[in-house]
Parts: sequence; C-alpha cells; structure tokens
Amino acid sequence: MATGTTANYYARNMVLLAGFTAGLADFLFASITRTMNGGAWTDPWKGVAGCLIGPAARQGGFEMVLLGAAVHL
Repeated sequence: MATGTTANYYARNMVLLAGFTAGLADFLFASITRTMNGGAWTDPWKGVAGCLIGPAARQGGFEMVLLGAAVHL
C-alpha cells in the first residue's frame, strides 16, 4: 500500500513542478519581451492585477506587481 501512496506523491510533485516551471518561463518571457519593446518589466503584472483591482492597478507600485505575479502563478 505504501508504494501506491509514494507514486501518488511523486506524480503530484511532478505536476506542481511542471506548472511552476511553465509559469516561471511565461513570467520571464512576458517581462523580457516588454522590456525589449521599451516598456517596464512590471507592466504585464500590473495588467494582470488590473483584472482584480481595475485600472487603478496601473498607477500602483510594487504591491500591484506582486499581486499580478501571484495571480499569474
């Protein structure tokens, strides 16, 4: 019985790792692309936070960036 439980934990951990890796890759891609196009790396994440807060998120500071990144991941 312990073997099945271990396999379930392994599968769960692999799914979580894959999701985190994909989210991190997307985070980096969006930030780097925005920076290369002349914007601030924080702009995409303020936009994500704007889905919850509204247009005022664009005027926010680093707390809006953290909120956007947390919602994204």
